[in-house]
Amino acid sequence: MTASRHRSNPPSRGAATLIVIAAAVGGLVYLGVRTDGLDWLWGAAAGAGMLWAVSRVPGGKASDTAGSQETSCVGVSMREIAESCFGIEALLDARGRLCWISPSIERVTGFNAAECTAAADPIELLVHDADRAFGRAECAKALNGTSGSFEIRLAHRAVGVVWVACNWRTVRDRSGRVMAVRLSAEDIQMRKQTELKQLESLADARRARALSEHYLARTKDERQRLAALLNTVRLGIVLFDTGRRVEYFNQSFLALWGFENSENLFGMRDVVLFGHCERLLADVAAYRRHVTELLAGEAAETQFEFALKDGRVLTETTAIITRENGAGEIGRVWIIEDVTAVRKSAEVLMSLAERDALTGLFNRRRFDEDLDRTLGEAVRRGRRCGLLVLDLDGFKPINDVHGHQAGDEVLVRLAERVGQVVRRHEMLFRLGGDEFAILVSDSEPSSLDELARRVVSTVAEARFEFAGHSVSVTVSVGYASFPEHANDATSLVAAADEAMYCAKAAGRNRWVAYSSEKS
Repeated sequence: MTASRHRSNPPSRGAATLIVIAAAVGGLVYLGVRTDGLDWLWGAAAGAGMLWAVSRVPGGKASDTAGSQETSCVGVSMREIAESCFGIEALLDARGRLCWISPSIERVTGFNAAECTAAADPIELLVHDADRAFGRAECAKALNGTSGSFEIRLAHRAVGVVWVACNWRTVRDRSGRVMAVRLSAEDIQMRKQTELKQLESLADARRARALSEHYLARTKDERQRLAALLNTVRLGIVLFDTGRRVEYFNQSFLALWGFENSENLFGMRDVVLFGHCERLLADVAAYRRHVTELLAGEAAETQFEFALKDGRVLTETTAIITRENGAGEIGRVWIIEDVTAVRKSAEVLMSLAERDALTGLFNRRRFDEDLDRTLGEAVRRGRRCGLLVLDLDGFKPINDVHGHQAGDEVLVRLAERVGQVVRRHEMLFRLGGDEFAILVSDSEPSSLDELARRVVSTVAEARFEFAGHSVSVTVSVGYASFPEHANDATSLVAAADEAMYCAKAAGRNRWVAYSSEKS
C-alpha cells in the first residue's frame, strides 16, 4: 500500500534568508531587553513573527514571496511561533498604524489583539491617560528612526494600571527608509510594586529619621531651656541616677558647697560628693545620721536643716524620681537652699515681737510665755521658782523736768546695769513704763532675797547728768515663790506685786518678800 504525503512548498531562497536574518535580529534585540540569555529563542520566534507581519505591510518586499505567510520551521508556522510569545510584540507601519500585535496583549491589558488593531488610536486605548502624551512623543521618535527604551503605564480593562518596559526598534528597507517600527514590551508590574514598596519604606524611614532628628533637636533645646532655668534659681540642685552617681547639677549647687564654677561632678558617687561637703558642716555626725536614715528609708521627713562652720544655715529636701507611669525608680533629686537670711529675718521679727523696742529686754508677751513654761517645768520636776517685780522710785519727775528723752536714757542704762547682775538662769523683763520683772527658775527663798538686794543696790548707785544736774532714782522690789506663795501664774504675779507695793509703803528703796499675813 502506497501512502501519499503532502509537502508544503518551501519558501524561496530570498524569503528564507529574510526569515533567518529577522529571527537572528529578533533574538538579539530581545536578548538586549531580557537579562536571561536563554530567552534568545523567544526573540528569534518574535523576529520571525515580525518578518511575517512585515510581509503584510504594503510595499514590503517579503509580501512578494509566495507562501511567506505560512512559512514553517519543523512543521510549526512562524506566525504560530510569533503569536505564542509571552511578552508583548507589536508592529507599526511607517504612518504609526498598528498593523499587528501579539495575543499576549490580552493577558497584560485585558484587550485582545483584534480590539487593538481595530482601534483608531491604539495609544488612546492602551496607554494610561497620565502617560499618553509621553507615549505619543516616544512613538514619534521611533517613526523618525530613533530607537530607545522606556517604561510606561498601560490601562488594564479591569484592574487599573499595569507597568511595562518597552523597546522601540525601526525596520528599514534596503535604501534605509523606515518602513515599520517594532515594539517589544515586558510586564514589569511586580517589579514596580516592589520598587514602590521600597520607595515607601525608604520614605517612611526618612520621615522617621527626620522626626527623630526633630525630636532630638527639641529635646536638646528643652534641655538647654531647663538648664538655663535651673542655673538662674538660687537653689542648689543635684540629680543622682539609680547607681547613685551624679547625673545633673546646677551652678547654685557648686556655689553653695564651695566648688569652682568649672568643676565637673558628672558620674561622681554620692559618698564622694557628701565627703567633700562634710568639710563645711558644723555637725558632721548629725548630717551622716540623716543621710544614712534617708537612704535606708527610715527618715520620717525629707527636709533637714543644718548649719555650716561659716554660720550659714542650709535646708536640704530630697525626693525619689519615678517614671511617668510609676513603674520603677530612675533616680533621686536633692535640693539645697541657703536659708541664712530667712532665719535671720525670722529672728528679727521674733525679736520685735518678744523684745522691748527701747531697752532690748524681753517684753510682757514673752514674760507671760516664759512664766507659764517655767511653772510647768517646776511642776514636772517638783522644783521651786521665784518672781521679782521692780518699780522705779522718783522716775516721773525726771520725765517732767528733763523730758521723755532723759527718761528713756535712764530706763536704757538701768536695764543694762541690772542685766549685769542677773545670772544665766534669771531672766529680766520690761513689763511696761518703769516696771520690770525677774523670773528665776529652780530658786530658793534665800537666793531670791540676795538677788533683790543686788538689784536695789545697783539702781541706787546709778547717777545721771542732765543739763548740769545730777539725777538718781531708786527701786522698790517685791518677790514671791512658787509653790509656797501661789499655785499658778496669775497668783504668783499678784503676790509679787503686793510685796512690791509693801516695799513702797515701807519707804521705798528696799525689797520685801511676800507674806500671806496682813499687817
